[in-house]
Order: sequence, then structure tokens, then C-alpha cells
Amino acid sequence: MKYRVTIIALNSCGCDAEGEVIAELEDRSIIHFYYQGSDSQAKQIFEVGKSIEVELKGEDCKIEEFHSNSSENITFPNKNCYFIATGELLSKDVLDDEVLFLLQSSFQLHFDSLFDNLEVPLGACVKVTGELWADNWWP
Repeated sequence: MKYRVTIIALNSCGCDAEGEVIAELEDRSIIHFYYQGSDSQAKQIFEVGKSIEVELKGEDCKIEEFHSNSSENITFPNKNCYFIATGELLSKDVLDDEVLFLLQSSFQLHFDSLFDNLEVPLGACVKVTGELWADNWWP
């Protein structure tokens, strides 16, 4: 899914292959996400202070079912791209041979799972943990 964000910081890993972005959503929530690509491309796209649209996806996620109504919330407890999200599981779709789930949390988020065959019913309250990545961000 695409989100409008304002870039706060860009941190390269130093290998010219990936890095981390800190950004603010329109609702003023602070998020952290990884990108994969060259430093020069990232500096052009993720310019500090610039407002852009970026496609974000949770990757390598684990899903736990809750049996109570939990609040809809996405947090970054380690101040990096690892997230913990709670909310309602809305859908499960196959896109380009990849199984993607849709979570309704403080914002809607597509994510993949380490366990594609997981049998969590739609509408269930879930806890999702994983890494947030920019997808299809390069021109």
C-alpha cells in the first residue's frame, strides 16, 4: 500500500545496498522502514524534509491470534524498522505468487508471513511482528 510520508532521516548501512528511513505519516505517527538499493538512489528519493508517496510492506512477519479486542496500534519499540502491530486481520490475497495479508491497525498494512499456510480466520484480532520495508520505491 502507498502512504504519504515526510522524510525525517536517511541512514545508509554503508554497503551501498540498503539503509533505513525515519518518516512521519500524515497523522504525525513516526515510522521506520528499510529500503534496498544504492545510496545515491536513496538520497534522491528519500530527501530529508521532502513529502513523498512510498509503498510499504511488512516482511518476514509472525502472526499471533488474540482472543480479546486489542487496540489498533503499530509501534517501533526498538526505534528501528522492527514493528509490533495489533488489529483486525482483514484479508488474505495472493499477488505475484506471494501471499499477502491485510491488517487494519493504526493504518492499514499489507504484510507477508513466515508461515503462508497459517489458519487465522479473517476478522480475528491479531498481533503481527516483523520488519517494515519500502517496496517499488526506485524510479
